[in-house]
Amino acid sequence: MSVSASIPSGSSCSGSCTSPRFSVASVEGSSSLEKYLLAMSARINETRDGRDEKGRKCCFFIVVCQSLELSWTIERRYSQFFALDKYLRDTLTRKTVPLLPALPRKAGIFMMSQSDMIARRRGLEAYITGLIALCRTGDTRGIRRALSKFIDLEVTHEAWLKSTAAAMSRQSSLDDGDELSSTREPCDTPPWP
Repeated sequence: MSVSASIPSGSSCSGSCTSPRFSVASVEGSSSLEKYLLAMSARINETRDGRDEKGRKCCFFIVVCQSLELSWTIERRYSQFFALDKYLRDTLTRKTVPLLPALPRKAGIFMMSQSDMIARRRGLEAYITGLIALCRTGDTRGIRRALSKFIDLEVTHEAWLKSTAAAMSRQSSLDDGDELSSTREPCDTPPWP
């Protein structure tokens, strides 16, 4: 039986307006998270207009991530993809850098035509999909750490674990004959279908 859960889009797993600052520090518990990263898929089906931290118009690419029982959505700007790519190119070995997928060209989004915007969305999806595929080959710890941070994998996994533990605790209480009181919060996403 497959366990299914999703993190609500309004959760702390949603993206923010600020560009990520990648560091050499590894993602906590990366060995347990690695199976999620290796089984992951991502797609970008839509965009939304918004404002950055300075109030300027910007475009968010809505990335839908799925891995094993997890499913979550993040919002990232092109500049955040660019920051990830720059970090990887600056920190990876000369042997690994040529393996990185190409990032779509940089251009002002509000001067782009609709077809250019669609091409950029598809290019960013190909980029993140390429990084995921690269994670499945050889020694790519640096890519795995940066990508895990970029897609909020650790935060999503922790939220799912807390949700699952709370649901199991409530279920255990019900199995013991307890009635669910109105003071307990209902489980947002139970770990079972």
